[in-house]
Amino acid sequence: SMLITRNLGVLTLCALSAALSVPAPVRLLVVTGGHDYPTSFYTLFEQEGLTWDHAVSNEEAFRKDLRGRYDALVLYDGSAKISPEGQAHFREFVEAGGGLLVLHHAIISYQDSDWFRDLVGGRYLLDTIDGKPASTYLHDQDMNIRAVTPPPITQ
Repeated sequence: SMLITRNLGVLTLCALSAALSVPAPVRLLVVTGGHDYPTSFYTLFEQEGLTWDHAVSNEEAFRKDLRGRYDALVLYDGSAKISPEGQAHFREFVEAGGGLLVLHHAIISYQDSDWFRDLVGGRYLLDTIDGKPASTYLHDQDMNIRAVTPPPITQ
């Protein structure tokens, strides 16, 4: 009876420990380069539940296979070109289910890549292309946005 109670207690503690275990942190690769920004930007990633590495260029970021090393990429760069090997590593990562967050200037990256345009859902045109005028922007604009359908990422 004492042995059974003790074993049940051990099993209960093991089950409780597993249920309360802290999930593994999200592993990010933050890619910068091509424009200036305040270093306070890095504080976004210094929070519980995240671990992150920093690549100062796309050449550094996509030098090797990223699958299994990171859960998501955060692009905050403005890279004009990417090597064929780098694009292969980038493509393999996202096609294997790796996450991608494209911030701010990163929308100007890879102007010649239809694959990147399709991946991120658009392209900021630096110049007139095929009769389409160069893109423009306005700072400090308020926008009222309403999701018509719930975004898949929230499901």
